[in-house]
Amino acid sequence: MDNRLLNYPILLLAFVSAVLLLDPTSLLAQCSMCNAVASAQSAGAAHALNRAILILLVPPVVMMGAILIWAFKYRDSPVQS
Repeated sequence: MDNRLLNYPILLLAFVSAVLLLDPTSLLAQCSMCNAVASAQSAGAAHALNRAILILLVPPVVMMGAILIWAFKYRDSPVQS
């Protein structure tokens, strides 16, 4: 299986990130509890809540991306005993 895109994990990560950022519906997705709170607030407060949700999403995505890059980088290394 010769997949050139998997040879460049940073390019793959950048492509997936661009697709997710260009889709506005995924950026506005919220849990029902957050949606209920945001709909009861003013437009500015709802915007701030949306921004806070996105900011809190960044660290787990970065950590998962780092783990995936590390796994792809060292997947073929020999096991030393």
